Amino acid sequence: MVEGILNTALGFWNMMFGLISNFLGMDPVEFGKDGVWSVISNINGALQAIGLALIPVFFMFGMVKASATFIEMKRPEAIGKAIMRFCISWAVIVFGMQLLMWIWTVCQGLINQILLTSGFQNTELTIPAELKNQLDHAGFLNSILLWILAAVGTLIIMVLSIMVVLSVYGRFFRIYLYIALAPIPFATFAGEPTQKTGISFIRGFASVCLEGAIIVLACIIFSLFASTSVFPMDTSNVWAALLSYLGGVIFNMLILVGIVKMADRVTREMLGL
Repeated sequence: MVEGILNTALGFWNMMFGLISNFLGMDPVEFGKDGVWSVISNINGALQAIGLALIPVFFMFGMVKASATFIEMKRPEAIGKAIMRFCISWAVIVFGMQLLMWIWTVCQGLINQILLTSGFQNTELTIPAELKNQLDHAGFLNSILLWILAAVGTLIIMVLSIMVVLSVYGRFFRIYLYIALAPIPFATFAGEPTQKTGISFIRGFASVCLEGAIIVLACIIFSLFASTSVFPMDTSNVWAALLSYLGGVIFNMLILVGIVKMADRVTREMLGL
């Protein structure tokens, strides 16, 4: 009875683990089925017209800020630099979707490599043999009380598992927001004083894409740690054994939730994005 409820909890996490793996292996086009990707692409295309209209605004603003006098603006190198900046900003807006998808492809290649070399499918949680042996020899009254404890632990594990999946799922929402609104920040490349906004936008998108690598590594490390109890397991007492095992799994899962929630911050700190 107790073993069954524990298997339910671990089976639920293993199922969520597989769901996370599937999500992290998808691209925005595949994930955004049922017309979601089509709508995002249409919004991006519609905003390109606004972005192109903003190019002269940021361009003139940059020219005024960069040149103290009109004489400086007449220099050939200054004119050539301004024309090149104008053309680059136009190209970034028109081909911005391809640029973002190229960044996604590079980051996704890293994630797929981690999934391939880590044995992601072989990190499922199972009940330790020593705990299983203790539960098999527990008395009837003990089994009822242990079932209550296991049920509470199962509920906590399920809630934390759902929180991790929601964070992974929500990552795609942010990716779609970046892609849909990309033409507006890309227009800032037309002016030297405002180009930091466009650079920051690209760095932010790359950070969101690379979050997947942090999440998958955190999930793998969690499964490896959770398979061995953080707290010493007292094999002479079934209560102590169950408490130490559930405590270890929940403790590691709390750390996992914290890392997944802070994946964006961790990515920026590690890579300087």
